[in-house]
Amino acid sequence: YPWTGGAGWLAYYVYDLYLFTQDRDYLLQHVVPVLKEVAAFYEDFLQKYPSHNGRVVFYPSISPENTPVMTPASQSTNVVPNATGEISICREAVTHLIEACNRLNIEQDSIPRWQALLSRLPDYVINADGALAEWAYPGLGDKYNHRHSSHLYAIYPSLEISPERTPDLFKAARTAMEKRLEAGLGGDSAHGLMHISLIAARLKNADLLWQMLTDFAGLPFLNTSFITCHNPGPRIYNLDATFSMPAVMMEMLLYSEPGLVELLPALPIKQFNRGTLSGALARGGIVVEQLHWNKTLNRVDVTLRSTQAQTIQLRFGIDLRFVNAADPQDRSRVSSAKQRGTWHIDLPANRALRLECRM
Repeated sequence: YPWTGGAGWLAYYVYDLYLFTQDRDYLLQHVVPVLKEVAAFYEDFLQKYPSHNGRVVFYPSISPENTPVMTPASQSTNVVPNATGEISICREAVTHLIEACNRLNIEQDSIPRWQALLSRLPDYVINADGALAEWAYPGLGDKYNHRHSSHLYAIYPSLEISPERTPDLFKAARTAMEKRLEAGLGGDSAHGLMHISLIAARLKNADLLWQMLTDFAGLPFLNTSFITCHNPGPRIYNLDATFSMPAVMMEMLLYSEPGLVELLPALPIKQFNRGTLSGALARGGIVVEQLHWNKTLNRVDVTLRSTQAQTIQLRFGIDLRFVNAADPQDRSRVSSAKQRGTWHIDLPANRALRLECRM
């Protein structure tokens, strides 16, 4: 199974832990060594196949378990050039390495070489349907009726695609998921439903997320022990959904990246009209000590604590008309941004800041 993306994919979580904790010693001693090895692999691997239009080619590459539409069909194989998911993993790993070294002011002589590699990676392709293509190479068509969505790695788990930074790619990712659903992608596997749920959260699609949760609940994926199965029915012991469901719940309630905290980004508010989240860690060294919402009372209460003084954007996935600090002495720390539904919050170091919000 010639999938080369495994190390880079795992390196994402190594780096992501730093984004949450902001631990510079961990970044230096553990993250950078891992990312340097991943980059060294790609620097070697991407020299093995002739370039295409001045860009490196990922070959062999696969989009796990799926096969492109090819002409003639007898040529169809899953080992083809430029699986989009593999491009995303490489781009992310090398980008993270550059960011880490710049933060630490190390490896400055190597950064131009890594930047040059990034500049030679294939661009993403948006196909004739307007969807993010699963393979970025001529002659490889998309096969939508598959439970895997590896080509959407850049929107989940990665933070690369967002509606603000990359609106065209965000729209293309949304279309790619819609095409999967139109093709009948459904409840044949628990991990398929969970993967769609996680992507739906990043797409801010609360309706789709709720649909996936109800589909999962309506099929026999749970054993009497509450351990999940791979397929509906009490067979093939499998932990995909067991471990994924907490992640789905968290992505529904909290999205973050350095400098941004988004609360309730994909909450099905009609079904979950009130609730509480406590002690959740956000990227940037921020703890959401308390998040409580109540649609009946049109109220949201938030308490944030940061390990460092910083100004962030605070965004909500539901419409709010009012956000302010509960303590009058902290009112100057809150200001509305030009973007609708976004506020600038000046967080103090190691002190809780409580916000009162109204729907």
